[in-house]
Amino acid sequence: MNLKEIEKIIQLIEKSSVNQFKLEEEGFKIEILKEDLNPTPALSAPQAVAPATVVPPKAMIPAVNTGSVENELIITSPMVGTYYASSSPETPPFINVGDRIKKGDPVCIIEAMKLFNEIESEYEGVVVKILVKNESAVEFGQPLILLKKDA
Repeated sequence: MNLKEIEKIIQLIEKSSVNQFKLEEEGFKIEILKEDLNPTPALSAPQAVAPATVVPPKAMIPAVNTGSVENELIITSPMVGTYYASSSPETPPFINVGDRIKKGDPVCIIEAMKLFNEIESEYEGVVVKILVKNESAVEFGQPLILLKKDA
């Protein structure tokens, strides 16, 4: 990939509503993250992005009432894209309700601009609820999976 192609990608992302872009090609990797600090979209310097973030469940989805907030975590989408529960239609989902997951376990795939990004858990716990349907569109920060912390 040459400099003109990279500049064109940056210009397209600047003009779009996409907040995150990641591209990997034969030993080349570029990741762009736009910050929403200003009302007009501005391109920030490329930076590393955590595979998934956790927010208090009641703050993001007040309708979910599953018990003690202290023992619950929500894995959210780190990007805009399409949620896939498995790596292909022929394979079983990465996780199911009741599964115990560990830090680093894959929990889903988010497809963004024809790139498939495997999302890994940064936490340990038991899957209480999967909050999105397979092949549905997801937004940056949208709750995906409700976990109960291991005691």
